[in-house]
Amino acid sequence: MKEEKLERLLSLEKERRGLKREKLVFVGMANVAQYYWCAMQAVLKSRKNEPGFFAAYLGDRIQYARDLGLVDRLPESDEALLSVGDEITLSDVEGLLRALVTS
Repeated sequence: MKEEKLERLLSLEKERRGLKREKLVFVGMANVAQYYWCAMQAVLKSRKNEPGFFAAYLGDRIQYARDLGLVDRLPESDEALLSVGDEITLSDVEGLLRALVTS
């Protein structure tokens, strides 16, 4: 069916239903679901990808601690590993990144 005919039929159907031509009537459920579920989708995707995000965070934190001379080897216990870099500040990270850019 040609686009012009389809547009004409759509307008006639809206008129038949007593609606203005600009009124949105026929929608794709996927579009509506995307609108309403967008926030939930972000949460679900983040939950799925959380291990990867955490790995990046932990890896960066350990690397920054090494670059700052705070550790020379990785601790053996999980608790100690997670505490590596606790004392790193945003200024420390900015300084390391600035040094990378200028070198």
